[in-house]
Amino acid sequence: MKIELSALSTDRLPDPLRRKFLAGSGAIGLTGFLSGGLTLSGSALAQEKPAGSPLLGFQAIAASTADEIVVAPGYRADVLISWGDPLVNGAAAFDPQGNNSAEDQEKQFGDNNDGMSFFAINDHRGVMAINNEYVNEPTLFAHGGSKATSLEDVKKSQAAHGISIVEVKRGEDNRWQVVRPSDYNRRITANTPMRFSGPAAGDKALQTAADPQGMHVLGTFGNCANGKNAVGHLSHL
Repeated sequence: MKIELSALSTDRLPDPLRRKFLAGSGAIGLTGFLSGGLTLSGSALAQEKPAGSPLLGFQAIAASTADEIVVAPGYRADVLISWGDPLVNGAAAFDPQGNNSAEDQEKQFGDNNDGMSFFAINDHRGVMAINNEYVNEPTLFAHGGSKATSLEDVKKSQAAHGISIVEVKRGEDNRWQVVRPSDYNRRITANTPMRFSGPAAGDKALQTAADPQGMHVLGTFGNCANGKNAVGHLSHL
């Protein structure tokens, strides 16, 4: 994979809510993750390390507890997608007051994530599988509480967990963006029926009263980080 780093004007981007999926150095990391294609500016070239240095050459930024995104001089952070953004046709727009329903959330980008895998279609398009590990209840629920107080709250929390499948493409300006609509875009939530395949399929450890054959599982949640499985996979039914 060819990795090139973007080096543009310095930006300090305020983060008004906890909705930023792609921010700070993570934005630059994803640029490389998606095969980049951006070029170095004169200011960044001036900061390059001597030949043979293992470092990338950008200027370090100070540790901070400020509620803002800070990137190194010469770089910019862009948001690719945020929690609650619509993924499929007919999905409701995100409501920052937490009034989206569980049914809405099933068609929107899931909550907190810290891992992803990129599956290339070609040099300019691909599909990302992104984990949605947990939720922040005070921002997820309209009542602002830290616990679910109704069945609807529980269903909404389950809908915000799981995995978000997102098609992305690189535009003429060399920036990546989400493709909408796309046949690839979908959510796998804590209640999505799936089918096992590979060596694990049918194993005794997977056999339950609900599925004595051990071929099916209901949903996924609490996924941390990320990983591709080259042997078996879960197929969305």
